[in-house]
Parts: sequence; structure tokens; C-alpha cells
Amino acid sequence: MHWLTRVSLGNRWVTFCVVAIIAILSVIATTRLKTELMPDIEFPMVTVIAQRQGYTPEDMMNQISIPVEEEIKNVSGLKHIESTSQEGFAFIFATFEYGTNISRATEKIETELNQQEELATLMSAGELSVIPISFELIPLVMLSLSSDELTTAELRTVAEELVQEVSVVEGILPPDKETPFMKGVEISGGNEDVLVIPDAATLNDSGIPVSWIIQTLGMTEQYDQVDDIRNTHLLGNPSLPQVQAVATIVDPVATSYADGSPSVTITWRKDPEANTVEVANAVINKVEEFEASPAFPENASIGIIMDESEFIEDSIGDLTRDATIGMILAMLVILVFLWALRPSFIVMISIPLSVLIGFLLMYAFSITINILTLGGMAIAVGRIVDNSIVALENIYRHLQKGEGLRQSCMDGVREVAMPITSATIATVAIFIPLIVVGGLVGELFRPFALTVTFALVASLVIALMVIPPLATFITTRTARFEDEDNWYTRAYTATLRWSLRNRALTLAIAGALFIASLLLPMLGLVGTSFLAAGDPSAITVTIEMPHGNDLDVVAKAHEVESQLDGLNVKSYNTYLGNIMGGGATTGGLATIMIQLQSSSDTEFAAETLRQRVLPLVSEYTSITVTEGEAGAEMMAGDRLELRVIGKEGYGLEQVEEVTQALTAELEKRNDLENLESELVLDLTNPDMTPDPVSIAEQGMDIDQVLGEWYLMRFGWPISELGQSASTVTVGESTAEIYVPSVVTGLSDIDQIRQLRLGTGASTLDDVATVDWGPAAYRRAEGGYAGTIVARVTAGDIGRVNREVLETIDSLGDLPEGVEEISMGGVAEQMMEGFTDMGIAILLAILIVYIVLMVSFRSWLTPVLIMGTMPLASIGAMLGLLFTGRSLGMSALMGILMLVGIVLTNAIVFLTFVEDRRKEGASTHDALMDAGRIRLRPILMTAITTMIALVPLSLGISEGGFIAAELGVVVIGGLFSSTLLTLLVIPVLYSLTERLRRHPHN
Repeated sequence: MHWLTRVSLGNRWVTFCVVAIIAILSVIATTRLKTELMPDIEFPMVTVIAQRQGYTPEDMMNQISIPVEEEIKNVSGLKHIESTSQEGFAFIFATFEYGTNISRATEKIETELNQQEELATLMSAGELSVIPISFELIPLVMLSLSSDELTTAELRTVAEELVQEVSVVEGILPPDKETPFMKGVEISGGNEDVLVIPDAATLNDSGIPVSWIIQTLGMTEQYDQVDDIRNTHLLGNPSLPQVQAVATIVDPVATSYADGSPSVTITWRKDPEANTVEVANAVINKVEEFEASPAFPENASIGIIMDESEFIEDSIGDLTRDATIGMILAMLVILVFLWALRPSFIVMISIPLSVLIGFLLMYAFSITINILTLGGMAIAVGRIVDNSIVALENIYRHLQKGEGLRQSCMDGVREVAMPITSATIATVAIFIPLIVVGGLVGELFRPFALTVTFALVASLVIALMVIPPLATFITTRTARFEDEDNWYTRAYTATLRWSLRNRALTLAIAGALFIASLLLPMLGLVGTSFLAAGDPSAITVTIEMPHGNDLDVVAKAHEVESQLDGLNVKSYNTYLGNIMGGGATTGGLATIMIQLQSSSDTEFAAETLRQRVLPLVSEYTSITVTEGEAGAEMMAGDRLELRVIGKEGYGLEQVEEVTQALTAELEKRNDLENLESELVLDLTNPDMTPDPVSIAEQGMDIDQVLGEWYLMRFGWPISELGQSASTVTVGESTAEIYVPSVVTGLSDIDQIRQLRLGTGASTLDDVATVDWGPAAYRRAEGGYAGTIVARVTAGDIGRVNREVLETIDSLGDLPEGVEEISMGGVAEQMMEGFTDMGIAILLAILIVYIVLMVSFRSWLTPVLIMGTMPLASIGAMLGLLFTGRSLGMSALMGILMLVGIVLTNAIVFLTFVEDRRKEGASTHDALMDAGRIRLRPILMTAITTMIALVPLSLGISEGGFIAAELGVVVIGGLFSSTLLTLLVIPVLYSLTERLRRHPHN
């Protein structure tokens, strides 16, 4: 490769001009790079969502979920399939093998579903959608519009005007890419209904059916005021009670609140091809312009619930700061070692130039700036200077011998061209297995690997082509490095001499340290995890009240809100009802999204709130507090998920039995938080089975009974029944009247059985069997399933997973109707990720060996060089131990990088030894000379790399949490391998002297 040096030296000014042009292009490309939070990962998951108002969980399962499952099974690459069927909704999740073309899989699923007439009808009506999972599902910007004086209907009008102003922003998801469940812009709230909530006890005591209330309200299309509803007699008959005597009439109930005040929420999503930061900033700018305009009411306010660009900008800014600090520290190290300004400047210039060329190549390959690629560039900062240091140090060594400038540059680079090229190729080659193993590891770290590769290749070219002409241009023959006869060189040579005299002891010490490092994770001193989690500065509270009516849920949500004092809350937003919409009532659900101040301890705040809301939990009220945004727990790296999967053709009971038994065992653990079992037989859903004989005896027909039951169960209006709501004037706006389900808020099954039908003479119990039924049916792999989810609070997630597996084994043989108990969530991801990364590391070692064997034309020397790898694990594990970090995927990525990084020192060292041997020196003399002369560049390259990684390894920046483990591993591994390489490699080399004399070694 030294021919590149000859070309550049012969055309110095051309080289400088080309470098200047490339630098300018790189700066331009850097400013145009797309900025995102994470790499453009194609998740191998597709969701089918169906919505059918008035359908029971069993209806949804039999008519929607099972037929959809059967069609999806025909799509190749399917790994898992599961579904949840609940009242009015069905969710079917299909997981495919990584590498599956999800666009084609989605099209195939749609084609298969369109072959079923009923499913095709639902798709055409927009009630069934096939949605691939991607980061684009996450809202780009989400804000609330609130006021203590304006009604929510008035706020909605303002929101619509705001949406119109923002519509000019380019990059918002266009209509042709929208689905019924993912819109470019959505407005929620502001169209609340006046609720007429029937009182079941009063109705039963009075012998009045729910249908009378509904018939009464339907008799008048428009009420002038809410009091008119209250004072209206049932069926218009003065002899019957007024509506207010048998029902509670509630003025419009807001479905969203901002800091306790009723609000309207606006959500924007972006086009997948658009730049997240640019689009989000454009939206926020338009919002601020509208807020400052006369069109915006003075008594209203806008609060930002979510701005994805804010976290991205903070993360990118912090990582850029860490990389810059690391770069400066690396330059200071160079200056200290060289103790000369001009040669230091020559080396320093390689850092920004390599980074800029790396960004240029990222732009060419359409790789985005995100927390992984920028973290990779920050990690590369310390490594990219190595080649220039070695090249320049050797140039100066020749210069100090009295050679001319040009000759010093030629000879100096020629001597080190092979080792630095081999080291760079070896470092780059370790990333090749990531392409082979695929999986989440490949998807997540491939852009990271490419980023590091671009920077390293650029640094090699700079060392061979830019450093030599710079050296001739701005240096003089009298320039000197620090003398080789210094205190640290003398100390090292004395230690090396001792090691060569005590070879067995030296190897025994190194071996003992290596074995001890392996024992750290085995003994649990270093925990294992999947991906490190950052502090999200957000908390989500989920409230479930299956037997609560709208007023109950609103009251409970406000009770939780009252517990937020003293938690450093920035803002909070409350949403009532099913997150997918589809009804005017809350459905017994509420979600509170809490944003904390950026300086808050989220884990402490979440635990404090968790303890505060415990008194609010009851038999019929579940309150779950989780860290992060709503829905983030599904992708969390500390999520434990177990599925008890039944066999096809078997019932629910045995799955339920095993699910309950396993849940009871897991409840004994103190390292699981938010433990919930989503039971198959979660009996909170009233179920009615009509008796045709009894119906006839009561003088009724089955259609009449079913119709009235649907009114009791799902409220009014119901679109399938062809009825339209009446309206009422509220202030200056018009609201619809809604009668919610009379049975939803009841926990007493006898009250439901005594509800009246027809003329009021018959009860449900007279004509049907009424009992509790499942609130949801869950299926997995074609059979019924029970799911257990929890958050692992222990740092050693791997240990918890192993112990949970032991708990599963302790249950003994599974019943005949249960197929298996599978671990999903982080456990499945860890098993697959660790396996893939293990394969990648082994393949990387093999590839590196082949590269070195070709470079050195020997099978033995590469073996000696690769002896540095076990030495790196010593510092890597100790680094994790001392910093309290766990061995996760990013740490394993650091170990993979060490496979290439730590070889550099051994290559530089043994290349010099081989050259001295060819000159006739003895093995001992060659080793001592190599130690004395190569010590400085080895220390410089190692220390600059380690120092440059210190800011990143601290993990204090937004978004730097993933790269922190990697930085710790590389620093620790490089520290131990550098110290031990300088002693162990010479010892191994001396022990294999006889083998090297063989002509084919």
C-alpha cells in the first residue's frame, strides 16, 4: 500500500487540493444528512387491527381473529402469530424472521385477507387494516390545547384552524400513505357527548327497561338544553318517572385533560422518507406562529406533550459534545507524547478529516445520523488517529537518523504500511459477520458498523497519502520527538527483560487473570442484559376499571393526578377510553402521560408514584405505573413476557390453570415489578345465552331479546341497529346524547340478571342464562394462550430469566391441553441476540486470522497476535464490574470491536521484531529493540483511543446510554490488552522460536 505514499509525495499540491475538495463536499454532505433517533430498522412485525362496534369478544375471535390467523399462516417467513380479541376490537400480531421483506409480507397478507369475502368487506370499509410495525407509528409531534374558559368544542374549532396552518409543512404523512389507524394528523377531544347513565338498581326496583330511556330520548331530535332531558317523562307519559329519576345526566365529559383542565389533543406523524428533526421543527415553528397570531384565543394555551425532535436533538448534541471532548483529549495526549506542536498538528488533522469523510460516505450510502451511528463515530475518534500516529512516528524516527525529508517519508511509511493496513482491514473485517448473522443484532448495529468502517478506511488513506506530504511540507530535519530513553521506556524494558527470564510465571499470571475475568459473569458479579435503557423522563399510568362507568374512571384518574405533587412534573395529560377510539364512553380505561423535568430521576419518581397509588387499587381497579412513553414498555429491554400456549382444539381451562399457577410462583419474587397475568378466563364481561323456550313463554321473540341486550351491553346509538343519536344545545354548540352500557359499571351479576325487558314484566333471568364471560380471548400459535408480563427490576436480567425458567420447570409436566410455556420479550431477544453475537465474534476471529495469515504469510505469527484477544476480556469484564454495568448487546459489540482494535499493538510490535530478525538480530535482541522503539506509538495509540472514549463511557448524555457499555468495554479491554500484550506477546514469541524456523510456518 506504500505506493499510495509515493503518488501523494510526487504530487503534493494536487493531493492537498483533492483533500480540500473532499473536505468541502464532506461538510456539505454532513449538513444534509437525515437525522433520526434510531437507524432505519425494518421490524419483522405486522399487525392486523379490526374494529366492529357491538361485537362481543367471542364474536371478534370467531369471526375476525381466527380467520385472519389462518390466512396469515400462508405467508412465508412467519415466526410467531398471536391475537387478542376483545369487545369491538381484534389485534393480530404476526412476527416474521429477520430478513423477511415486510413490504411484500404485508401485501401478501392483504391479498390473502381479500380472498375472504367478510374480511374483504371490512377492509374496504376501513374497519380492518394491515399495518407493518415501524418507528413511523410513533407520533412526531403531539400537543394539547386547553383553556379554563373555552369549551372543548370551541377548543376543537381552534385546533382545526391550527391544523390548517400546519398543513403547509412538507414531510407530514400524506393521505395516500394513511391507514384508518395511522393518520398524518389527528384531533381527539372536543366532540364529547352528554351522557345519560342509567341506574340499574333504580330501573330494577321500578320495573323499567333500559329501552324505555332510549325510546324516550329518540322521540326528540333536538333538545334546547340539558335540563330538558332531565325533566322529560319516560315515553312522554306523565304517569311514568322523569329521565333524571332513573338515570344520571352528565354534561359533556372531556375525554382528554392537560394538567387537569379539559383539552383537545393534536397528533402529527411524518412521512417515512422525511427528516424527523426538520419536519418536527417546522411543525413547532408553525404552531408558535399560530399561537402568536390574533386568531389564537388569549385565554387558551398550548402544551407540547411529545416532540420527537427534542430528544433527538438533545441526544445528537450530547453525543457530538462527547465526541468533540474525546477528540480534544486525544489531541492533548498526542501533544504530551510528541511534545512538539507541528508534528502534533499533523496527527491531529487526521481526526476531523476522517470524521468528515466518514459522514460523506454515510451520505452516499443513505445512512442517517442517529444515536447509534453518531455513537459509532464517537468511538471511532480514538481509533482513527492510530494509523497517523504510527506513520508519523516512524517518519520522524528515520528523520532523526539523518535521512532526507522525502526519503524519511518514503521509508517510514513503507515500513509500517503493511501492519497498519493489516490492522485496519482486520478491524473492519470483524463487522462482516453482522451481515451474515442478521437478526436484530444485524439490523441494529449494521449502520453502526458501516459508520466505524468508513471512518477507519478514511484514516488509513489519510495516513498513507496525506500525512507524508504534510510531514515534508511543515517539518524540518531538526524536529525531534521525545527521546526514546525516558522513564517509562526504561521501566518497561526492565519489566520485559524480567518477563523473558520468567516466561512460565508471566503466562501463568496472564492465564489466571483471564480465567478470573470469565468467572465474573458466571458468578453473577457482572450481570447480563439486552440493551441498556436510558432515562426517558416520562412516566405512564394506566388505569383499568372493567366494572367502572365513565364517572368512576374520570374520578379515579383525577385521584391519581392528585398524587403527582413533589415529583418534579413538567406536565401531564390524561386520556380516557380505548386508545383506538370507537366509542363515546371510557370503556373503563384511562391513560395518564407524565412528562418530568429533564433533571428528574425517573426511576425514583415512578417508584414513589407507584407506592402512592397503592391505596387506590382495589379488586375492580388496576393501576399500573411504568417508565417511558405510552406503549414503550412493549419494546423495553427489561420486559419479561411469558406465554402459556394451549394446543389447537383444546379449551381454555387447562391454559388458565397453568397461567394462574405460574403467576402465583412469580409473585413470590421481589425483582419483578408490574406483574400482570392476562388470563384467558378474565371473567369481567357479562355474557348472555338466550333460552328460546322461555322467550316464547314470555310472549317475546329472540330478535327482540337480542336487540335489547345489545342496548344494555353497548349503549346507544349503535350503528348496526340503524339508530341515530339525538342532540342537545350546550352553550353555543351542539352535543350528541349518548346512553352508555348499563352493565359495564356493574360488578353484581344478579343486578344484570334482573334488568327488565319489553314492557318491564320480564327480566333477563326469565329468558336467558346470564353469567360472567371472558373480557378478552388471547391466542398464540393457533391455540388459546395466557400471557404473563412484568418489568425486571434487577440489573442482571439474564439471571432473572434463568431463574424464571427454573420456576417453569418446577411446575412439572404440563396438562394435556397445554403445548408449551414460551418466553418472549427481552428473554427471547437476549437468547437470540447473544447467540447471534456469539456467532459473529467467532466468525470475526476466523476472518481476522485469515487476514493476518495472508498479510504475514505465516500461520504461526497470526496465532501469536491473536493471543491478545483473551487479554482484552480481563479489562473488559473488570470495567463492567467497576462501573456497575451489565454485559448487554452493546457490550458484546464492544468485545467484537476489541477483536480488531487490540490486534494493532501486536501487529506493530511483531512486524518490527520480524524486520530486526531479517537484519540478523537474535530473538531476544529483536524483542528488546521492538519493546524500546515501539513502546511510544503503542502507548500513544492505546491511550488516545481510551481517553477519547471516556466522555462517551460515562453515559451521562441523552442517547449515549447504548454506547456507554461499549465504551467501558473497549477502554477496559484495551487497557489490559495493551499492558499484557507488551509482555505476553514477546514471551509467546520467544517460546515459539523453534516453530518459526520451519519454512512453512
